[in-house]
Amino acid sequence: MKPASLTSRCICLCMSLFLGGCIMSPLPRNTLLEPIFEQTTDGCTLAPDFNFSSCCRAHDAAYWRGGSCEDRRRADAELHSCIKEKGHPVLAGLYYLTVRATGSPRMPTPWRWGFGWPYGTGYSEACP
Repeated sequence: MKPASLTSRCICLCMSLFLGGCIMSPLPRNTLLEPIFEQTTDGCTLAPDFNFSSCCRAHDAAYWRGGSCEDRRRADAELHSCIKEKGHPVLAGLYYLTVRATGSPRMPTPWRWGFGWPYGTGYSEACP
C-alpha cells in the first residue's frame, strides 16, 4: 500500500468520525429523568488540570447529561472560556479542539457526549 493511500484513508476515517457526530439523527431519550449511569468526573480526561479542574468538572457534568448539538457546543465553548479566564488561552484552544473532535456521541469512549446514557443514545434532537 502506498503511503499516500494510507494517509488518505486515515484522513477520511477521521473526518467521517468527526462529521458523523454532527449529523447523527436523534435516538429516543427520556428528558424527564436523569441519565441512568451515575455521574462521574475525572477532571480533564487524560490531560493536565493545572488550576482549571473546576472547568473540566463542569464540562464533565454537561457531557454526562447530554442533550442537543447546541447544548454540546455551549458546553465546549464554556470549557474554552473557563480555561482561558484561568490564564491558559493556548490550552483553552487546544482542549476546545480536542473535545470537539473526540466528544461525539458516536465515539465509543467513556468521555463521549451523553456518557450517562447507554452507548448509541446520540443527541436529543436533530442537529441543524
